Amino acid sequence: MQISVDGSVVKTLPLNKDATYKVGDSGYNVVTIENGSVWVSDANCPNKDCMNFGKISKEGQVILCLPHKLAVLITGGEAQSDAISY
Repeated sequence: MQISVDGSVVKTLPLNKDATYKVGDSGYNVVTIENGSVWVSDANCPNKDCMNFGKISKEGQVILCLPHKLAVLITGGEAQSDAISY
């Protein structure tokens, strides 16, 4: 799982280890990993759309926060199709 800000990877974390990582200071997102899933558990962006993405756990899934230029991307493992990407 990779966390990127403005196109640059700032952190790579495994999904099999629970963790919480705060990205940014004045404009921040809190990324939480638990039980093989990742989500944005807190943010101070205006609409908090990044928090509405919910939990993701499959390769290729992404959470975006446009105001903070944040992307959380699931990497590695076997790609899986879902109803949207199929």
